[in-house]
Amino acid sequence: CQNAFKETFPVGTKSPFPLNITALRVAHGGISGAVIYVAAIGNKKVVFGWDLDVPEAERPGDGKKNLEVMKENLSLMKGADLLFMEANTWEAVTGKNGKPTGHTSYLRAREYIRAIQAERVYLVHLSGHEDRKGKLGYGWTDSDWEAAVRKEGVGIARQGMLMAI
Repeated sequence: CQNAFKETFPVGTKSPFPLNITALRVAHGGISGAVIYVAAIGNKKVVFGWDLDVPEAERPGDGKKNLEVMKENLSLMKGADLLFMEANTWEAVTGKNGKPTGHTSYLRAREYIRAIQAERVYLVHLSGHEDRKGKLGYGWTDSDWEAAVRKEGVGIARQGMLMAI
């Protein structure tokens, strides 16, 4: 799937509700073959948006921007029951060295979150280290992140969570 723009893989086709997993190639730093996944079973849909760069980041190979990829595939993702979205930092998208982190911040991830309009959103890949000392996000615990995003209806994914869709 690394060279394909979009591929759908039917899984469990003998089931009355087959599982379809679609991989969408996105920009994630300079890594070739980075993808996000959309999993659908029956009328339920989950989007796995981890290791996703900022909206204006360009995929290696064709230069397509992440926000373009999202807009072109919005019908596939829009209204998902569950969205797991990366938010490596609160605000920073560059490291101390000034180079891009290859990840998106929560403030920038909100563009994706608003476009997808999922019923439930959980953040993954939290760090905050690139936010730098004294800035929002730096040194935060999961509880700090949760308190900051709860008012926007966003949660924090935690190890061992079980979620019904």
